[in-house]
Amino acid sequence: MSQPQEQKRYTRLSGLEPLTITPDLGFVNVGERTNVTGSAKFKRLIAEDQYDEAVEVALQQVENGAQVIDVNMDEGLLDSEEAMTTFLNLMVVLVPFLLITAVFSRITIVELSLPSSASAPAPSAPVFRVEVIVRDTGLEITNGEAVIAAMPKAEGEEYDLPQLGEYLVALKREYPDKENASVLLEPDIAYDHLIQVMDVVRSVEVPPEGDALEPLRVALFPDIAIGDAP
Repeated sequence: MSQPQEQKRYTRLSGLEPLTITPDLGFVNVGERTNVTGSAKFKRLIAEDQYDEAVEVALQQVENGAQVIDVNMDEGLLDSEEAMTTFLNLMVVLVPFLLITAVFSRITIVELSLPSSASAPAPSAPVFRVEVIVRDTGLEITNGEAVIAAMPKAEGEEYDLPQLGEYLVALKREYPDKENASVLLEPDIAYDHLIQVMDVVRSVEVPPEGDALEPLRVALFPDIAIGDAP
């Protein structure tokens, strides 16, 4: 009776893409500068809430060939859980974006005026786009061409995220198959506002229906691109 073949086990790390460390992979570069106990600069940036500069530390390591980033926020004077959550949220959003391009290029559909033909197919309808623009003065929702909703912010007030959620729920009902959206930022918009807006674009809580007692969380537009506001 043949013996069952032993299954090989490899280290597998999760991320935007899985990384399986196999013998033929060779040397694996681990970036270790995003560690508050090993880097005085990184610790200072986290302690001073300069997360945008802290993410640049990780970006530099990735650009220099790191395949794995070692992130450590275990330090007595920090709220480690909050620091880790904030930093990783930014890592997931900003590092891939910055690696792809430093400037967000918006795609414009150009229509050409060509001689008509009886046999020519009818022109296809323009694709509806969902863009949420975060301005210092408030929030806007556009279809890529025109503003379809505006939520101004009074001086000293916060962004009206509940109102944003209501508009996006209405759009999702109208376009149930649409999964993607863009979040476009004016310069100097704080990172925490970016994260808050992205959370609403991805999903919102709606009032319970029927016999349900708890609010329901519904998915809206989970595939998000970020870029510069027009």
